[in-house]
Amino acid sequence: MPVPGTLFPKWKRDIAKVYDFIEELGEGGFATVWKVKRKKDKKLFACKVLTKANLNSDDKKALIAEAQIMQALKHPNIVTFIQGFETYRRLYFVMEMCKGGDLLDLLSKYDKLKESDVKHIVHQLLLALEEAHKKGIVHCDLKPENALVTAKGSKEIKLIDFGLSRKHHRFEWLKEVGGTPMYIAPECLNERYDDSIDIWAIGIMTFEMLYGYLPFDAESGDAIETIELAAKGFQPVEKSGEGPWFKQGVTVSQEAKAFITELLNLDPSGRPTATEALANHWFSSETDHELHANIVLQFRKKNHLNKVQKFAKTLCSVKDMHNWMVEDIKKLFGEYQENGKMSCQNFSEAMHKLTADVDKITTKDITDLFEDIDEDHSGYIDVDEFLHFYAYQYCVAQDDRLWNFAKSLADKKTRRISIESVNTFLSSNPEHAYMDNKTLKDVMALLARKPMTIKEFLHAMM
Repeated sequence: MPVPGTLFPKWKRDIAKVYDFIEELGEGGFATVWKVKRKKDKKLFACKVLTKANLNSDDKKALIAEAQIMQALKHPNIVTFIQGFETYRRLYFVMEMCKGGDLLDLLSKYDKLKESDVKHIVHQLLLALEEAHKKGIVHCDLKPENALVTAKGSKEIKLIDFGLSRKHHRFEWLKEVGGTPMYIAPECLNERYDDSIDIWAIGIMTFEMLYGYLPFDAESGDAIETIELAAKGFQPVEKSGEGPWFKQGVTVSQEAKAFITELLNLDPSGRPTATEALANHWFSSETDHELHANIVLQFRKKNHLNKVQKFAKTLCSVKDMHNWMVEDIKKLFGEYQENGKMSCQNFSEAMHKLTADVDKITTKDITDLFEDIDEDHSGYIDVDEFLHFYAYQYCVAQDDRLWNFAKSLADKKTRRISIESVNTFLSSNPEHAYMDNKTLKDVMALLARKPMTIKEFLHAMM
């Protein structure tokens, strides 16, 4: 019998009869992700759990679209949607479990990275895209974090996260812009694009894996500025230093360079389709090069930085801020939030009021801040999310507070941050018990290699 007000009337309600919930794997936006075990065969899966009370009408439409897309995609290189459940209060998306981490984790584990390793990864991503594009689905958010490795020790890739994906009909343009700035095709600024934006993103990822850095990445970190850099075009020439060209001194085949150049064509109609890209000569060529040793180090550094920053943001608490700041912000948010959430427009109005006596705060500054806080690209933030972000930024801006925060994580005798010292901190600070298990495990894995000095930890945070 359908649940009243259901989004998916045909879905079952009794997930507890089918699966056991084992442990929480992560949290973000409106959802938590759990490891679950199917009772009949003890097989493990990942389950995304969403509370319906937190969703507005746009969120619900997006979830329906995401579920429809996932159910339509059946391919070895796309994570499989197993089944869905819906109760009065919650939605449950049961998905295939991938245990090998994301693409960044995989690249960080190589002792030496070869061009053939990158070729194998890119080939799998294109196979996934070929299937999606044939069914009129544009991913819209291709990046290393959205490619998972099936199992530890494996090199098999699965494409995930179709939350920003769009259905695309031939001879029609897509307009809504989403995704991660460093991988967004420049035509998205004009709100007139098609499935070729995914091909552009594959070109960026291929370049990044072969050279160890992104071709377009504004030093300011500004999203629009990054895309505007890309709009100036990729230059298929060798030069020294990092930039939108092939770096001198890195051994990469001419076939690989030609492949990247084709995909990073400013003219979307000049880019190959996924099927055409799979037929590129690079994939059939036998040339193979051992890539520069620094490339793996760059991926390890990026992977390390991402995890430690996430860990630091999670641990920086509102109590590190002055009480009057917290109270003012909560009061102000109360005036502008709707159902506990704030849109970018409401956030802008609130921030203009909060910073009325500051001349240099612009609408663009506020929009950029909103995008930084809204890491899951949901289009909404809540007061806790803002205070959490603000606390971290406040600590970073004040050396003494940041130092004291890092110091609280360190062992009092050795003055080093270790697995034991972090556990001690968490046990004596129960307000941090909400931190998701995956983030904690990632950081503990980093600390397992070597405890960090306070200075090393602060350097990683920055």
